[in-house]
Amino acid sequence: MIQQMETNPGIFSSFRRFGETLIAIVHNRLELAAIELQEEKSRAISMLIWAAVLIFFGFMTMVALTFTAICVFWDHRVIVAASFAGFYLIAAVAALLAVKKNLKDPGVPFAETIAQFKKDREWFQTLR
Repeated sequence: MIQQMETNPGIFSSFRRFGETLIAIVHNRLELAAIELQEEKSRAISMLIWAAVLIFFGFMTMVALTFTAICVFWDHRVIVAASFAGFYLIAAVAALLAVKKNLKDPGVPFAETIAQFKKDREWFQTLR
């Protein structure tokens, strides 16, 4: 009876340490996921700002080039304007196809967190 009491605290202590370790691992992984979420949010905002800047200056460049070409070739202004319109249409279709392609394969969010969970799972499987 005395031997059972002596082994029981050791077993409970081992379970408690295992539980604490498991909680610490989950806590670390959740912190990693939160950091990655913040980084993704910052990256997305930055990309939206730069995309807006690109669109604005790209549009201004196209307007200036179109206006300049029409002024230079004033005698053929209808043909020049139609040519630019056709070019803009082809560019818009190409951009639409590129966006559709990127939406089909967006990448894996939280890749590092998933990799860490895989490592943890493999480590637990080696303990068996």
